[in-house]
Amino acid sequence: MESLHLTDKLPRDLSPDVCFRGEIARALVPDPRMLLLDERGVDEPLLRQIREASRASILMVTPDLDLACAAADELVLLDAGRIVQRGAPTAVLEHPATVEIARLVGISNILQASIAELDPGRNTSRLEFDGFNLGGPYIPGHFKGDRVWVAVRAEDLRVYPGDAPAPPNSVSARLVKAANRARGLRLEFAGAIFADISRADFERQRDNQSWWVEFPVGSLRVL
Repeated sequence: MESLHLTDKLPRDLSPDVCFRGEIARALVPDPRMLLLDERGVDEPLLRQIREASRASILMVTPDLDLACAAADELVLLDAGRIVQRGAPTAVLEHPATVEIARLVGISNILQASIAELDPGRNTSRLEFDGFNLGGPYIPGHFKGDRVWVAVRAEDLRVYPGDAPAPPNSVSARLVKAANRARGLRLEFAGAIFADISRADFERQRDNQSWWVEFPVGSLRVL
């Protein structure tokens, strides 16, 4: 299969963005069957332009999962040079196959639980964690008493003042610290529970003496 890697350089007195786009234009002139890209300067609009201008398949290496979801037809996850999972981007990110893959794709809450109840008729389960219980989705292929890992993204959790009525499927939690993130704050609660919140929401609740953390049933991924 004919392929072309973007390694040739244009004059260095041009801006990096102009140079990079020039490299892409030159690479597309011979009509390659495959284009190899690294993450340097690549964004969704540029990928769209390349697809409109060329029939070449694009193989891109990037740690940007948002870009992969927006632009890729298939996501291949590598760990130490080994393929650990592949498939449609949203399918891979929503259903990591192992605890290690869940960590690799940035899921912060990975907790172990025992299956206390399974109800296929209602498509529900009951999960016992260390110090609290949660309702979850039905877990095919498992039995009552099985130990499982549950992965939940920090952005999927919701937090409320502890003096408010308990939300559904929630636990009472003690705030340990709040750390800045690019798009808000990450709250760390006792028991290694992490929730993302906007700065404005945190400012309104920063004086809470206690907190509720809600685990929406649809956010629980049983591994």
